Amino acid sequence: MKLYLLLEGKRGEAKIYPAWLASLDRPYSRIMRVDERTEAGSRSFYSFSANGYPSIVTHHLQNAIEDIKQHGGYDWLVVCLDSDEASVAQRIAEVERAASGLHTTPTRLFVSAQGRCIESWLLGNPKLIGAAPPTYVAELRDFYDIRVNCPEAMGHPRSWSNHAQFHFHYLREVFKAKKIVYSKSNPGDAATQTYFEALVGRLDRDPKCMPSLRRFVEFVRNI
Repeated sequence: MKLYLLLEGKRGEAKIYPAWLASLDRPYSRIMRVDERTEAGSRSFYSFSANGYPSIVTHHLQNAIEDIKQHGGYDWLVVCLDSDEASVAQRIAEVERAASGLHTTPTRLFVSAQGRCIESWLLGNPKLIGAAPPTYVAELRDFYDIRVNCPEAMGHPRSWSNHAQFHFHYLREVFKAKKIVYSKSNPGDAATQTYFEALVGRLDRDPKCMPSLRRFVEFVRNI
């Protein structure tokens, strides 16, 4: 199985997704060139990081399709991007429309729309907030307790202009309380097998939690 990953994030997601794919029971290994040949039956992926939205859809998606047409051998084109202020279904439909050129190849398309953003997924780690957090984390917890409520469904205070900015702020603050760093360029502990397993464990315990993450995990588990 050979995957072509097209990632919206330029730095952080380029570290998170490879680490997670290597954490599966049947792990994927990374190839560094789009034209690199792999052994039959191996599980591998090539990844390319776009420069955000909308360029991932308007520009880089078409380049990825041309790569696949030129070099062949890819079973899936996997496009990973934030849903932001759109719904997950709307973002998936947008990418599917823009990827119509892939239909002339045997490669199939899977769109992983992160509801709302990858930080929303990362907030699903049940161990992020302890019993006695510092005041700045307690205030966030009191606004929306990510330990018991789905992070993908979290809104934002009126002082914040959109969901993704607030979800990023929330994650960065709870990481800071644990004396670890999270940034767009340095996802830290989020890009580890331990973190991924904590998220998967929550999905296994709560069938209704983080549906867009569940959709991605079930995809990579089952192909």
